[in-house]
Amino acid sequence: GQGVAKNGAPLRGKKRMVYEGGHRVPFFVRWGARVANGHTIEDQVIGLHDVYRTVASLVGADPGPDQGRDSYDYSALCLHPAAPHPLVREHLFVQTTLPVEGQFDRRFWTWAAYAPERTSSGMSVWKAIVRNAADDTFEARPNGAKAMELFELSRDPSEAHQLLSLIHI
Repeated sequence: GQGVAKNGAPLRGKKRMVYEGGHRVPFFVRWGARVANGHTIEDQVIGLHDVYRTVASLVGADPGPDQGRDSYDYSALCLHPAAPHPLVREHLFVQTTLPVEGQFDRRFWTWAAYAPERTSSGMSVWKAIVRNAADDTFEARPNGAKAMELFELSRDPSEAHQLLSLIHI
């Protein structure tokens, strides 16, 4: 298990926030003889939108190149979980407009960018958090980031130790 209590502890944040307490959940797949039982895959980063292409592949459907462009197919992991697999996804982006911890009077466009990498000792997942005020957009102000945080989730899943000092631009 991930050592996470029902209330999300020790993960930081709550539902719908870009911090891990807002969206890190286990994902279970069970499908009789089609998907092998009893395997745990902990060396991939998967987003909910990846279920679209994965299920399409498992049922033999081809959604075409214009459907689910941000969805990745993880069916090989479901069908052959014991086999070694390359990283299916090199990056994952999560976005919200909810308030940031301690700043509930303002809303921000908040993005979390994940970058997993394989290392000689296993897997490392880096996560950067960037915020803009909600009345700004990245299109209008591409250099308008208000703050940035960096975490190595493999060593710090509770996001307690920021690797960059909070930068206010």
